[in-house]
Formats: sequence, C-alpha cells, structure tokens
Amino acid sequence: MVFIERLVDVNRLKRIVVKVGSNTITSNTGLDIGLIDDCARQIVALRQEYKIQTVVFSSGAVRSGYLLERSLDKDDVLDAQVAAIFGQPTLISSWVTAFAKYGEKAGQVLYKDDDLEGARRPLLRALEIGTVIGNGNDAVFDREIIALMQKRASDNDLLSTDVAIVIGADLFISLTSAPGVIDPQDKVIPLIRSDERVMIKQMEKTTEGTGGIDPKVLSLQGFTRYTGNIGVIADGRIPNIIWDLAHGIRLGTWFVK
Repeated sequence: MVFIERLVDVNRLKRIVVKVGSNTITSNTGLDIGLIDDCARQIVALRQEYKIQTVVFSSGAVRSGYLLERSLDKDDVLDAQVAAIFGQPTLISSWVTAFAKYGEKAGQVLYKDDDLEGARRPLLRALEIGTVIGNGNDAVFDREIIALMQKRASDNDLLSTDVAIVIGADLFISLTSAPGVIDPQDKVIPLIRSDERVMIKQMEKTTEGTGGIDPKVLSLQGFTRYTGNIGVIADGRIPNIIWDLAHGIRLGTWFVK
C-alpha cells in the first residue's frame, strides 16, 4: 500500500473557507437543497468535533433569481442584478434552514472587494457564534455581473480567497462540478505549487458559470503564495467531501506554496 502524505492536520485547523460554485449548488430546476443540507451537516460536525470556524462563500443568487422570475433577460446586466435581488433571499434562507436543522446559527455577509478590511472584525466575531454565508453583493457589484454576462473570469474567485486571507483561513476548499484541475490528458492534477505553470484542459464554460477553472487556479495559487496555507479544488458532489478534505484525504487538486 502506497502512503500518501496528508497536507493538513484537522486538529490544527482553526478557520476554513468553503466556496461552492453556482453550477455545483444549482440545477435547471433550482437550488440543490440536498447538497446544501449535506454541506451544513459536515461543517457543523467539524465545528462540534474540532471547533473549526467556517465561512461558506456561496454562489447561486443570480441563477436562483432567474429560476424564480423567468421574464428576466440573462443577457441584460440590469436584469441579472434584479435576479440577484430576488435570488439571494432564497439562497440564504436555504443555508440558514440547513444549519438550523443541525443546531447551528448561520448569518450572511455580502461583499464588494473594496470593503473587505472593514468587515474583518465583525466577521471574526460572528464566526465565534456560528457559520457565516458570504457572497459577492451582486445586486450592486456590477463588475461581477458583467463578468457573468461576458462569460469571463468571475470576481467571486478572487473575492472568496481575499476573504480567506482577511480572516486568516488555514484551508480554502473550492467545491466545483469537476473532480479537480484536469490536464490535457484528462487526468486530475494532484498537486499544484504557487509558482508553477500548469497545462490545463480547456473545457467549455456552462451557460450560467463564469470563467471556468483558470481563475480558480490563479486565485488559489495567490492564496497559497501569500499565506503559505493550503487550498484544494474538488468535486462538491462527493459524499462527505468537506469532512474528508479537512482531514487531509487526497481528493481533487491540492495547492501548496
């Protein structure tokens, strides 16, 4: 049996960020409530067993809004912002309900990239009380909406790693609809260093997604380079994925300095 080194020790983790992508948390019929529930269960278990504090950076507001109001034009920036206005309450209420099921409080914070430092102290205090659900403030953050319209790199990828840096997260978990970072030979790249240039298979971007895998790789390389801590991209639909990654199980693609 080949021993594979575990890159993190769950007993040393204090804070983590779990980013859940839009295509992971939603389908053509709406939010994946089962996935949200299972993520909440794992995060609560980590808090109860190891006292790990978690920020969940959850996409899905805009797509939820489109599903709630079919008249909204997906190619119009204003309508996308309106979709976020109606979709965000549905998204956050689903998370709050899921955490309440397991006896955990969940709060919400909406970010723009120019107000992260001011949010640090209240965010750290909130994490002492419960789990925080974060998202870009899509209703007013039109740069993120324009990225969505143009199918280019999402500011949420950088915004979420910036939040991880601000709170001093020991581990950043990016849950996607892919098994990790895929090379041109269709194999998962197991490890990427912060200064490494990697060849990545270019996959078609989905209708609702932004930017594909490239900005996620760049943002995680920046996170590991700046902090020296660990990041990972993995398939969010694998059972117990958050729990296993926090325990250092080598699934997906890991990022190290």
